[in-house]
Amino acid sequence: NILVSGKIDDLSLNSSLGFSFKLIADSVRFNKDKYPLRYALLIKATFPESQKRDSVYSILKIGYYVTIKGWMNNRTKLSNPGDFNYSEYLLDQGISGIVYCRDENDVTINNNNEALIKSYVLKIRQQIARVIQNNTDFQTSALLKSLILGDRSEIDYDIKETFIEAGVMHVLAISGLHVAFVIIIFLVLFNRVNFRLKNVLIILGLIFFLFISGGHISVLRAVIMTSVILLATTFNRNTNIYNSLAIAAGIILLINPNFLFDAGFQLSFAAVISIAYINPYFTRLIKKLKISNVNIVKALELFFVSLSAQIGTLPLIIFYFHKFSLIALLANLFVIPIIAVLIASSIVLIIAYIIIPSSSIYFGIAINSLVNALYYLVTISSSLTFSSINVSGYNLVSLLIFYLFIFSFFYYFNRFSNSIPKIVLFIITVLNLFLFTDITRTLFFERNKLNILNLDVGKGMRA
Repeated sequence: NILVSGKIDDLSLNSSLGFSFKLIADSVRFNKDKYPLRYALLIKATFPESQKRDSVYSILKIGYYVTIKGWMNNRTKLSNPGDFNYSEYLLDQGISGIVYCRDENDVTINNNNEALIKSYVLKIRQQIARVIQNNTDFQTSALLKSLILGDRSEIDYDIKETFIEAGVMHVLAISGLHVAFVIIIFLVLFNRVNFRLKNVLIILGLIFFLFISGGHISVLRAVIMTSVILLATTFNRNTNIYNSLAIAAGIILLINPNFLFDAGFQLSFAAVISIAYINPYFTRLIKKLKISNVNIVKALELFFVSLSAQIGTLPLIIFYFHKFSLIALLANLFVIPIIAVLIASSIVLIIAYIIIPSSSIYFGIAINSLVNALYYLVTISSSLTFSSINVSGYNLVSLLIFYLFIFSFFYYFNRFSNSIPKIVLFIITVLNLFLFTDITRTLFFERNKLNILNLDVGKGMRA
């Protein structure tokens, strides 16, 4: 057991599983000895009784100086093969360890110098969370808080696994995709506003969304990129997506250089770079087909944008998660439009609650039905026996080789005018990917050999 003292720098939303906050600690007391330090710690409050948890949460504010009594977990070694290294992840976020407290008496407020701006943003997040919780069922509320507020704490583990198997887990993590939907909503709202004023309003709206969504890296990247492009068009300056990406990456890495090694940062930028680099090839292909039906063209455009992002992020997904989905492209065609409608419906629900509170319950009922349909679709997709493939032994070398062949293929593809060399190039690229990467290695254990696996199941026991 330890005592840590410091200032609350960030506070999560309160949920049925508890809440957490980031503490900038300046001292720790262990075995009656006090040690000065300057580390960021993650405090997890997991009170068994919800009333006590709610009572403590209600009196805590960002900026308060507090003392926490609890026990610390700073395990760095992995217990089992394939374990997620949570300690390493926290270190990349600037968090040195986790302190758990389970009783209201474990939290003592020493002074209450509140950080007003951060606290005001948190109050808005809390109010939005209450509106969602009061007007939708638990399952829907958990999803909407993930889409709008970036809080996935209440989404069931089995549901997360189902989304992973279906290849649509990315829709649960608030990202540039969600920002794109918000931009479309702003474009509709500010349609009749002066061009320059509209751009300014959209930028301000995106900054507001950045704050209420929890300031995630992917959202910050999308907001910076969009702001750069909108400011350039406002002042009649030329811009390109790669310059905007470079500016966004530079600003994010100035804030925290460790983000360079964050999976979310890498996936976010890989997806956008892939869309910018690969999708133009598919756009030219659609034009060559000369399809007259507008709806088919739009469906193909959505399909190829999704395909471009999937191609660019596939090596990283395999590298970090050791599996990839075979039905992700098809599932995304149906899931992404539903997510767009859910985000728009959530905003309408919040506005309806502000204007006519009694009307919001009807929007909540409609959203519940839509979420149930979404879960049913994802469950059906993930239940297919061929929905995903596990990949073992995929390392950094395999990842780099994959990217080398993929981008070389698209670089040389348009340099051939005849279709035969293009087909040959495609076949050579695919063969090389299978030969020089470990993408075909789907077994964790070798066949016809004795394999011994020792599993740590906790509490000093092994299986």
